[in-house]
Amino acid sequence: MRHSPDWAAFALAIPMRADPGSLYAYCSCNNHLLSSIITATTGKSLLEFTQKNLFGPLGITDVVWPADPKGRTHGWGDLHLYPHDMARLGLLYLNRGRWGNVQIEPANWVSESSKASVTVREGVGYGYSWWINTARPPIFEAVGRGGQRIAILPKENMVVVFTGGGANTDEIAPFLFKAIRSDAAIAENPAGQQKLAQALARVAEPVSETANAKTPRLARTVSGTTYSLSPNPLDLRTLQFEFNDQSSAEVTVQFDSATWTAPVGLDGKRRVAPVGPHGFSVATVGRWISDDEFLLDLDTVANVNHFLFSVHFDENKIRIRMNETTGEIKDVIVDGTAELAPRKKLER
Repeated sequence: MRHSPDWAAFALAIPMRADPGSLYAYCSCNNHLLSSIITATTGKSLLEFTQKNLFGPLGITDVVWPADPKGRTHGWGDLHLYPHDMARLGLLYLNRGRWGNVQIEPANWVSESSKASVTVREGVGYGYSWWINTARPPIFEAVGRGGQRIAILPKENMVVVFTGGGANTDEIAPFLFKAIRSDAAIAENPAGQQKLAQALARVAEPVSETANAKTPRLARTVSGTTYSLSPNPLDLRTLQFEFNDQSSAEVTVQFDSATWTAPVGLDGKRRVAPVGPHGFSVATVGRWISDDEFLLDLDTVANVNHFLFSVHFDENKIRIRMNETTGEIKDVIVDGTAELAPRKKLER
């Protein structure tokens, strides 16, 4: 779909595999069609429509939500919000569409959209883009890949927000349920607040990872070489390394038509630079794991994807084992060939 000039037309042309309503299957194209319908009806993109009718009334101002080549907002996801603004959306639904003294969404729409319309599997249903926990405790959630989640717990009068890349938030949930101690406000706990502040400070400290132990002679040979890659699920087109010194390097990757150049920490400390999609930061670290294989760890941070590329060099060729920690790909092998350097024009 992303390689077509009209994503909505592409989605409409996908053949039906079963009668509508007879079989559950998650399909991102469906929600992009909803975005397209809103644009066709209102004359505004979904982003523009929600900025006026939803985000604005909720006080949400910092939003990034990309669009397709026709200007239609990505209906299935790619919405970038701060965690506290995600919580505002959850609170709106917890309060049955009411924000302060204003009814932003009809209460009956909130009830209808957040109940299971179809069964996904035992204990899990699906509403109008909400995932429904039909077992105890009753929860409905907006769930994104890699650990993005807005969970509404009506019985506990609570909203829980997760952000992350590669985290299994289902594993965290039982610990949160155990932490719910009271249906009423609990007493102030200065000692507990101090412990929390200390824990947050420790979490915010830079993490030291495995540093590069030895740089082989091959690093100098391959430095500056651009490799063209065979077709692959990530649409990674080219890859180039610059090995500058013992503590840092530089990598340039081309995904489809987008090119990023990012610093790479070789000393076990990630280098962070605002060079990723939509100008958000990537955090990158790397090390040689043998005389001819380099491990590149590239985390796009606010864009969920966290890539692990094991690059094996063999003369003018490379072979990459690609992994992505949120499960988008696993152990995909991609081959690459060195591009010939452009001939220099001789001056007389």
